[in-house]
Amino acid sequence: MHKAAEEVYFLLNRGYPVTSTTRFIGDHYQLSERQRLALARTIDLALCGVFSFIRKK
Repeated sequence: MHKAAEEVYFLLNRGYPVTSTTRFIGDHYQLSERQRLALARTIDLALCGVFSFIRKK
């Protein structure tokens, strides 16, 4: 799921909408609804600066 989070973060930084991006990546990685929700929440926190592990250094 870490790779999926990196890809969502990448797409969001290029201006793609959150819902479409998480749906696209969720479909690609065949994530369950629960996993997609967790992914969206993690990305939301990462964009706020709470989690920095997703960002590439």
